[in-house]
Amino acid sequence: MAASEARAAAASGDDAATIEQLDDLNLEFGARLKASEERAAAAAAVGDASTIEQISKLTARFEARLAASEARTAAAAAKHIYELTANFEARLAASEARAAAAEQLTERRLNAATAGFQAELQHLRAMALAQAQQTARPPTSISDIPNKPSREQVLMLLRQNANFSGMDLSDLDLSGVFFDKARLVGVNFAKSNLSGADLCGADLRRAKFTFADLSGADLSDSQLQGSEIQASQLRGASFARANLTGADLSDSQLQNSQLQGSQLQGAKFADADLTGADLRDAQLQGSQLVRSQLRGTNFARANLTGADMRESKLEGVVGLAEARLDGNGTADLRGAKHSFRSLYGDYPAKGSAVVQQDSLRTWGAMSTRCTEHGVFQPV
Repeated sequence: MAASEARAAAASGDDAATIEQLDDLNLEFGARLKASEERAAAAAAVGDASTIEQISKLTARFEARLAASEARTAAAAAKHIYELTANFEARLAASEARAAAAEQLTERRLNAATAGFQAELQHLRAMALAQAQQTARPPTSISDIPNKPSREQVLMLLRQNANFSGMDLSDLDLSGVFFDKARLVGVNFAKSNLSGADLCGADLRRAKFTFADLSGADLSDSQLQGSEIQASQLRGASFARANLTGADLSDSQLQNSQLQGSQLQGAKFADADLTGADLRDAQLQGSQLVRSQLRGTNFARANLTGADMRESKLEGVVGLAEARLDGNGTADLRGAKHSFRSLYGDYPAKGSAVVQQDSLRTWGAMSTRCTEHGVFQPV
C-alpha cells in the first residue's frame, strides 16, 4: 500500500510528498528485512534449509527493493532541492527585476517631482519678481500714490523728480531726505521731522511747517514766500539767500540759524528766538521782530528799515551799528532792551544814527532802554 502511494505521489510530481512516503517505505522495508533476518536466524537454528533459502531470497529481494527505494529517495530529494533552488533563483531574479523596476520608477518619479518643483520654483520666482516690479513701479504722476504718501513713496517720487505741490506730508519722518530743488508749493509739512533734510533751492512757496522740526536742515536759496513756519524748531538751520518774503516764523526757535543775504521783507518773527542767528546782509524791511530774542544776533549790513523791534531783547547784538535803520521808514525800537555799544559800536559819533526822529541820546557805553515815546533812558 505504501509503495503504491509513493508511486502515485511520484507520478503526481509532488516531490516533497514522495520523499516523505519513500522514507516511510524505507522504514517499512527495513523492518521487514529485520524480521526476515530474524526468521532466517531462527530457521538456521533448527536446521531448516528450505526455509533458510526462502528467507535468503526474500532478504535479497528486500535488500534490492530497499536499495532501489533509497536510490529513488535520493533522486527525488536531489530533484526537489534542484527545483527549490531553481524556484528560489527564479523568485530572486523576479524580485531583483521588480526592485530594479521600482528603482527606475522611483527615479523617474523623483526626476519628475524635481522637475515639477523646479518649475514651480521658477513660477514663484517669476511671480515674486513681477510683484516686486509692480510694487516698486515708479509713480509717473500724483494719481499713482495715495493722498498722504509714506516716506518710502516720497523717496520714490523724488527719484522720479515728481511735483509734490499741494501734497500732505504732515506727521512724517523725513529726516535727512534730499529735496534739493524739488517742487513743493503749498505742501503741508506740519509736525513732520525734517531735521538734517536738504531743501536747498526747493520751491516751498506757501508751504506749511507749523510745529515741524527743521533743525540743521539746509534751505539755502529756497523759495519760501508766504510760508508758515510758526512754532517750529529751526536751530542751526540754513536759510542763506532764501526768499522768505512775507513768511511767518513767529514763536519759532532759530538759535544759531543762518539767514545771511536772505529776503525777509515783511517776515514775522514775533516772539521768536534768534539768539546767535546770522542776519548779515539780510533784507528785513518792514519785518516784525516784536518781543523777539536777539541776543548775539548779527545784523551787520542788514536792512532794518521800517522793522518793528519793539520789546525785543538786543543785549549783545552784533553789527547793528552797520545796519540800516532808517530810510523811507525808521526802525521802531520802543521798549527794546539794548546796549549803547550794540547800536553805535566802540567809537560812535554823537547822534550818528536815527531810530525814531530825535530819539537817540548818547549815554556812553551804559545800557539804555527806548521808551514808548522813542526816548532812550539808562537801564
